[in-house]
Amino acid sequence: MNRLDSEDKEYGYVIDYKDLFKALEKSIHDYTGEAFAAYDAEDVQGLLTDRLTKSKEHLEELLDSVKALCEPVTPPKNTINYVHYFCGKSGDGDELEDNEQKRVAHTKQ
Repeated sequence: MNRLDSEDKEYGYVIDYKDLFKALEKSIHDYTGEAFAAYDAEDVQGLLTDRLTKSKEHLEELLDSVKALCEPVTPPKNTINYVHYFCGKSGDGDELEDNEQKRVAHTKQ
């Protein structure tokens, strides 16, 4: 895993450096393939989830959200215009504070 699992994390990510997932996926399928055969599909629905698909969907939602957040940045969308949008132009504390919500919008996701 590339990070520790803790109470504030739902799960960790496994990095497949040696391309072992193919064998692992087959093993998991073989192991669980018939494990729930005696149960009705409704009873076991949701017990096993595809974390990769869920993570990809979550990533796409976040990317769309960041895209929408940055839409108002003045063209050309260069570093200085992003700084002005997220921090203000004058550098005074009031402008910085007024734009704080933009900067922290995605920190909890």
